[in-house]
Amino acid sequence: MGGGGRVMQDFTNITRHYNWIKELPIRFYSTKKNPWQKEAHKCSAREVFVIGGTRSGKTVFGATRSVFFALGYNPYTDFSIPVPNRGWVVARDFDTLRQTIKVEMNKWLPRGTQINKLERKVQLPPKWGGSVFWYKTYEQGVKSFGGRSLHWIWLDEEPPLEIFRECKQRLIDHKGYLWVTMTPDPKNPITWVYKRIFQGEKLFDKDNPEIAVFQPRTDENLYLPPEEIEAMKKEYKNQPEQYLIRFEGKMIPVGGITFPMFRQDIHTVEVNNLEEFIKKGTIYVAIDQGIGHPTACLWAVAMPDDRIYFYREYKRPDLSIPENCYNIKQMMYGWEKPLMWLIDPETRKRDVVMPDKPPLKSVYEKYLNVAFIPANNNREYGLEKIKEYMKVDDMGRTKFNIIKGTCPKLIEELTLYNAQKKENDDLTDCCRYIIAQDPKYVDYNLVKKYMQDRDYLQSQARDEITGY
Repeated sequence: MGGGGRVMQDFTNITRHYNWIKELPIRFYSTKKNPWQKEAHKCSAREVFVIGGTRSGKTVFGATRSVFFALGYNPYTDFSIPVPNRGWVVARDFDTLRQTIKVEMNKWLPRGTQINKLERKVQLPPKWGGSVFWYKTYEQGVKSFGGRSLHWIWLDEEPPLEIFRECKQRLIDHKGYLWVTMTPDPKNPITWVYKRIFQGEKLFDKDNPEIAVFQPRTDENLYLPPEEIEAMKKEYKNQPEQYLIRFEGKMIPVGGITFPMFRQDIHTVEVNNLEEFIKKGTIYVAIDQGIGHPTACLWAVAMPDDRIYFYREYKRPDLSIPENCYNIKQMMYGWEKPLMWLIDPETRKRDVVMPDKPPLKSVYEKYLNVAFIPANNNREYGLEKIKEYMKVDDMGRTKFNIIKGTCPKLIEELTLYNAQKKENDDLTDCCRYIIAQDPKYVDYNLVKKYMQDRDYLQSQARDEITGY
């Protein structure tokens, strides 16, 4: 073939490639400036919750995942579903559907996609699998979500619980998939989604294939100008709760939050070998006795760099002291030797009605075979000390750390803790007892040597009067 023929052939190939790309716009999609989207697209969980800040890229993820499922194609993983398939794209209301969701979906749908506006039905061309999906809104009511058998559903913004449950039933036949993209409601962020995800401890169960949670922040969207993000942050400088809700997607109570600085991405850390890690530090344990509320126990280890790591929790209602003590001992390694056991100082008091009964502190000491130190129960001082430990230094580190996967209930309490209401604070009280003690690392070898030397000197010492 001559030179002109090769040029003509190359031009034909380029034209075909261009037309092919033009027919399938999602080939242009990239996650380079939204890295969290790549991890979310890889996820094969049947329920995916993206709970993020405003403008963090949630809608783009929801739309592209919908098109990937409709195409039966996902470039980020081998995971996909057969085509043709059926799905729903659901918006909060018709205005959002028209102005946001449909606009984003149309960016990625293949050329030749048929749209029936009357039925809000969308069908992909046969050459791209022929899948079908329908647009819906929560305004249509729960009754409109019955009937169909589907393979996938995208719910944009938090749906009413009844609609969510109805959607789950639509997926039963095909063991289908569902994803929710949402920013918490600034007026009422603690909803059924919080209870399902965080109180159910699903977020911390890495081996659970049924559910996954992603929490992208606004500043993770690299398409947004940095100066605009900084300007938005200044707008909420005096409203830390609203900042956490709107820009970090945090589901926290509005009004009275005590620890707005607490962030799981900063204050939780991965540890590969927990047992070996604990052996490097000094252990402190605190108990909050439950009378009319759960009994709680919390373990922490202080390291040579003065950082504290909480690594185990216990919280049980309606059990006797012997039962709680038995459970606590069963949770511990045989070699664990806490330097200090702390307990609510109220347990030193005797029962007014039955003064002959020993104080609760003595009962705990009997069943655990340890000596307790009454904790500092000054709440204001303890809470301020926790805040001090939570501060982040110039290196991005903090003295307050929780080992990932070990203390989900403590994380829940710290996230929701309201000092005025004093509710659900059992583990927070234990945390307060430990931090108020200003725990330090102690070299056990030095302690052991000191005790040996002390015993030796005492054995060699003579009575000044008798000479023996």
